[in-house]
Parts: sequence; structure tokens; C-alpha cells
Amino acid sequence: MGTYVCRPGTADRKWIIVDADGQTLGRLSTFIARAIMGKHRPTYTPFADTGDFVVVVNAAKVRL
Repeated sequence: MGTYVCRPGTADRKWIIVDADGQTLGRLSTFIARAIMGKHRPTYTPFADTGDFVVVVNAAKVRL
């Protein structure tokens, strides 16, 4: 049995909407970075773009 490699064309990419109101900047940026890279998926492949699309709303209300 070989290692599974996800191809960019077969990746199931979704849109994630994040509400930044009251969120801490560091934790929010870590969550967004992992979602963009696709590390939250079991089909993560380091050299392929298999991440999700992220939209951040209320970015002016983020907690510093």
C-alpha cells in the first residue's frame, strides 16, 4: 500500500468565513494560516495547494 498524495485538482476546497470580533490576533492568524495551507484536512499534502478559501469579517474588532 502506497502513500496517498492529494492532487490540487481533486482537492475539495471550501469557503470559511471567520468572525474576528473579540478574537486574539495570534490565535486567529494561526487558525487562518492552517486553513489556507490545508493542515486541518486528512488529505494534507505539503507541496500541493489543497487549503480552503478564508474570508475574515469584523477585522477591525480583533483583540490585540
